[in-house]
Amino acid sequence: MIVVGSEFGRTPGYNGLRGKDHGPVTSVLALGKGIAGGRVVGATTERHAALPVDPTTLAVREDGVRIEPKHIHQELRGLAGIAEVCEALYPLGVGDGEDLRLLGGRGEAAARALA
Repeated sequence: MIVVGSEFGRTPGYNGLRGKDHGPVTSVLALGKGIAGGRVVGATTERHAALPVDPTTLAVREDGVRIEPKHIHQELRGLAGIAEVCEALYPLGVGDGEDLRLLGGRGEAAARALA
């Protein structure tokens, strides 16, 4: 599994020094066995504000869930087959109704695919 990301994005406009400031939204690229490919999950406004997604379909939905780092971590833990142990020791705070299947797989079947 390969996951590439950054802890921050960039603002859409230039600042007074002709540069860009840190922004609250970034991208993550994930590939490997057990990860659903050929798709983009999530969206932003023109000003780079995160839009919420439906927890089931991952389509943009006004009353959905905004994707946060905790959701990415939850998916990676699930794909690695360590979700339960890690959640007991290091809870992410993902609430009920926020179980986003961002990468497309979980549990034992996904862990076998990674082997």
